[in-house]
Amino acid sequence: MLTTDPRVTPVGGSGRVTTVTDGTTTFLICRTVRGRGGWGVHTAAGDLLSSGWPTLTRARSYADRLLTRAGVGS
Repeated sequence: MLTTDPRVTPVGGSGRVTTVTDGTTTFLICRTVRGRGGWGVHTAAGDLLSSGWPTLTRARSYADRLLTRAGVGS
């Protein structure tokens, strides 16, 4: 599921935050000034996992892959 939550902004993030979740695990995607800049993928707690994605689509694909890996062990 993909949603946008304007109330949550990870530290170092800016603008609109896109939430990618499978109901159990959640990742936040937003523009970031931390790491390599560009679009960043954060944990639900706001910790930066990966940055430097040139587009929201690419960052979302990365978050989707992380969700798939997280679901493998369940």
